[in-house]
Amino acid sequence: MNQSTVLTATVRAFGAGLRPTIVVTNSLGLTVSARVEANGNGLYTVQVDKAKAFADYNIKVKAANGGTGAYEFRAAFRAEVTSSYQVDSGLLTLLNPTKAGTLTVTGSAQIYFQLNATLLSLLGPSVVLKVYDSENRVRFQLLSRLGDSSDGVALLGPGAYRVEVTANGTLLPMVTSSYTLRTALMTDPIGSTPSSPTTAPSSYTYKNSSGTTTKTESTPTSGSGT
Repeated sequence: MNQSTVLTATVRAFGAGLRPTIVVTNSLGLTVSARVEANGNGLYTVQVDKAKAFADYNIKVKAANGGTGAYEFRAAFRAEVTSSYQVDSGLLTLLNPTKAGTLTVTGSAQIYFQLNATLLSLLGPSVVLKVYDSENRVRFQLLSRLGDSSDGVALLGPGAYRVEVTANGTLLPMVTSSYTLRTALMTDPIGSTPSSPTTAPSSYTYKNSSGTTTKTESTPTSGSGT
């Protein structure tokens, strides 16, 4: 009572040959307005922000690219809408072309990244986001061209990661680039739950379908986070 119900549906492809999408319809077969929260790296998530009580919904999974392959599907109702928020922004210059921060993941997590390259009068061609693991291997990357936005979802295991945003001047000389970075923790209920709430580490957070928090993990913040 006195709460809006959010329907969240996620499909994840196993293999590079399948790019899945989701369509939500009502009992009459009419398409319901759904917001796309993640579309990248084989993961596709939609949310129906104001799902009606005592109503039937049909969820159709299909291939956007005509490909085939195995997939995992999950759907859940909750009281909160998952949305990204800005964690960092800044200018990249010839003297300071890179900005770095740290990200600590306790328990496996699916983290959504959105990188925006702002249009400036003095500009560089693009901005690159890279996430490195403790062995300095690139686990996830995004490239956002001038005036554009790019996004994707990284599936990260437990550990410490270095996040770098760099001005990309390989094709044209970089003078000044501006960017904003938004993130969201999408593991629950979006995507695969990494571990059981009863066996997860004490610092890991989990919220079940009824909205009850049994353990908690916070979305990364600017510079460093958990």
